[in-house]
Amino acid sequence: MDALYKSFPEDSKEFPWDERILEDFKKLINENGLKCRMDDTFLLGILRARKFNLERSFQLLKNYYTRRNEHPSFFKNLLPSKLQRVLSLNYIKVIPKPDQNGRVIVILEAETWDPSETTALDLYRVVFLYIDLMLNLHRLQENGVVAIINARGTTIGQFLQFTPKFISNIVTLVVRDAYQLRLKELHFVNINPIVKVILSILIPFLPVKIRKRLFVHTGVTTLRDFVNPEYLPEAYGGTLPDFDPNEFVDVVKQNEDFFRENEESLKIYNEAVQQRFSEGSFKYIDPDGVNYEEKLIQESEEKFQMFKEDPENFTKFVQESADDEVVHL
Repeated sequence: MDALYKSFPEDSKEFPWDERILEDFKKLINENGLKCRMDDTFLLGILRARKFNLERSFQLLKNYYTRRNEHPSFFKNLLPSKLQRVLSLNYIKVIPKPDQNGRVIVILEAETWDPSETTALDLYRVVFLYIDLMLNLHRLQENGVVAIINARGTTIGQFLQFTPKFISNIVTLVVRDAYQLRLKELHFVNINPIVKVILSILIPFLPVKIRKRLFVHTGVTTLRDFVNPEYLPEAYGGTLPDFDPNEFVDVVKQNEDFFRENEESLKIYNEAVQQRFSEGSFKYIDPDGVNYEEKLIQESEEKFQMFKEDPENFTKFVQESADDEVVHL
């Protein structure tokens, strides 16, 4: 973890917490027979994501592990050593300094992705690598993340991998009470008509709170209305000097042991849950905050299949979308 703290130096004293609440949270976990990561940094991330409300934090903790267990395609063998080729694409870039509000800025660049060589699943496995590692930062736990998706170069081949079910899974795992990540803003820049089609499928899945934090830009200059240019690279309308994204890739690779321990904690959690259930003593509360939106998935799938199977229909939709005015959503 030293490499992470060297890249993003911070003093934990800048981000104080109530030690009593942390100890109460540990006690609650133990009383309910959960076996999971118990280091202060991880548990503080859960608590901060729910504003130190013990009941809601406890539910989030269970959701965090339950969802990982339910989605092994995303989380099984989630190790840098298994994803080195995808890491080398530099699909994700982490700005080396927080913005004016102390938020970490992460950029995803579509034009670095060749869907004939790399699946969307592997891209998002790498996204989860980055999130899991960076959630060890007190700054990120407190101030959250600004995500910028540069849609320049988005292709139909990429679109075809963003099925409604895949989109639903990503939304469930990231923003539907299953992750301690605080997504403050989500920006799509340099959008093209294909991205408008993807957004037409994505937006209905998003919680209202996240929809209010999603912004769509035809170019990059309007990003400056949200992020001070001092913290944006020149390619995004800012004045930040060029930086080497491989430096953070190296940080991820240097933390292989952390990711192995994180995966082991999932196994320990599952074993404890199974044991407590068999004993009839495990106190489990069904995560009522998660809605799978099955009807919405079905309706979106019909639209997706229509585009996939009827190129003329897709082309017509794209041409009509090209003339639409882009607004902040």
